[in-house]
Amino acid sequence: MKNKLLFGNIIAFLAYLMWGVLPLYWGLLGRVPSFEIVVHRITLSFLLLGLMFLIQKRKDVFVVLKDKKTRNYIIMAGLALLINWSAFIVAVLANRVMECSLAYYINPLIVIAIGMLFFKEPAGWLKLTAVGLALAGVLILIFGYHQVPYFALIMAFSFSIYGVLKKQIKVDPFIGLFLEMMVLVPLALGMEIYLLSTGASVYFGGLGSVWFFLLLLLSGFLTMLPLVLYNTGLHMISLGNIGFLQFITPTLMFLIGVFVNGELFTRTHLVSFAFIWLAVIIYCINLALGSKARRELKR
Repeated sequence: MKNKLLFGNIIAFLAYLMWGVLPLYWGLLGRVPSFEIVVHRITLSFLLLGLMFLIQKRKDVFVVLKDKKTRNYIIMAGLALLINWSAFIVAVLANRVMECSLAYYINPLIVIAIGMLFFKEPAGWLKLTAVGLALAGVLILIFGYHQVPYFALIMAFSFSIYGVLKKQIKVDPFIGLFLEMMVLVPLALGMEIYLLSTGASVYFGGLGSVWFFLLLLLSGFLTMLPLVLYNTGLHMISLGNIGFLQFITPTLMFLIGVFVNGELFTRTHLVSFAFIWLAVIIYCINLALGSKARRELKR
């Protein structure tokens, strides 16, 4: 049991580690139009998952589509993921990785707020304090720079909505992701046709070398690998552990933005992030207390 728990934590840690350093990889694809990168992520993920199901000889992949409500949730989840991926890639290529880190810091707090507002989840004072501090941190950025952190908010809300929709879909996570990619493949192909017809595609003299083409093809594998690791680890460890580990990703993104990309980090940023980091600490305390209470109930 202890070995399984340790292995689960290691697997989940590797998933969040990969997500945290992936901006370095996407930055290498700077000459590729941002939406063409999204096209590759969708189509290659779809093909890799399809290949995995063929090898496994899975016959239950499309069964869930018989239910109309499930179909609608899958379509909406796919669109939410498309918005999230698009905003993330555009932000990274625009050298705004620190804003991506802000999105991943506030994402779990937005999920808490959605749970309290729409799903009548208990609103303890720790939860309310964490959400309030995160909101204050975002407002400090807005009023300090007279500019809304669009990328961070689009990413945070789209992924929060994606998480809420996924909670409504009672299906194997890999089947769910495959079906979401299936929804998006026609849009991705349409986008690629448009890029090719306008001459904006990287395939019009932008590849440069076979090595760069192979680097581009890695986008599907690097999209799927952390998801596979995450879903594997998720079934081995508690949600409380996942709650703590998820902050590895935005912390690494923050460090990459400031120390690798040299993005501007002013006193206003410091005050804003201080509020958000404090919100994260309170969120983690709330997770720890909730986990302790559940353990005591089981005794």
